[in-house]
Amino acid sequence: MNIKYCCPSYDRPNACPVLDYVSTVKMYVSKEDYKRYLKAHPKNKENLVAVPDGIQGNGKIKCLNWILDNEWNESVDAIVMIDDDVSCLMSHEMNGRDKVIGEEEFYFLIEKYVSLAKDWDVSLFGFNLNSDPMTYNCFKPFRLHAYLDGQLMVITKDDGIRYDEKALLKEDVDFMLQHIERYHKTLRIDKYYPKAKGFENKGGLYDMRTEEREKEGFCYMQQKWGSQIIRPNKPKARNKSKIRSFGGAIKIRLPLKGC
Repeated sequence: MNIKYCCPSYDRPNACPVLDYVSTVKMYVSKEDYKRYLKAHPKNKENLVAVPDGIQGNGKIKCLNWILDNEWNESVDAIVMIDDDVSCLMSHEMNGRDKVIGEEEFYFLIEKYVSLAKDWDVSLFGFNLNSDPMTYNCFKPFRLHAYLDGQLMVITKDDGIRYDEKALLKEDVDFMLQHIERYHKTLRIDKYYPKAKGFENKGGLYDMRTEEREKEGFCYMQQKWGSQIIRPNKPKARNKSKIRSFGGAIKIRLPLKGC
């Protein structure tokens, strides 16, 4: 299978563990950042791609679309979008001792689920959102109508769906909703979850997130999709990192009933 592993990155030359995990990943950086990334990762020159001016630097949405516009061709079976702070894929185990998925097994699993997605006519799939064992039911290893997170997302069709460049934040939420609107389903494999630093990792979108920007992004998403789908998230959890891992300021009610 011809699967492209793609990772937009900005202002994080020293915090990109995905380069150590996925040796075939291409990291898309601005021309200004290219030398900094190359200095931090001299052995990964072939992994680094300098994108044209204006593609990186004000969020990653333009870069995501640039990747989709330039990497798809007739020979490509799927595009994997993976965040730069993903250090590995983990699997939920019955004994509670979650297992690290090695690189070769990672490729095997991606190919396996790309094949499954194509057989089921699924255009987008992803993995469990967090490491909480309560989120995994071994008798229900997958879902065809569930929220997907942009940390690790796999696109199996070049169907013209693109990230909304008007969205200030939560572009992955909008992208997922576009797929659900068209196909009435997505695929989520709950057995596995990506391990990443998330909000603890400085640089990139972290430095752009402000309360005002979050509110503007929320208002735009709610105007686009409606208040029955995009709602304020007011979880009761005391741990702020858990709150953020479930979608930050946005709570999603998926439209349609799926398949």
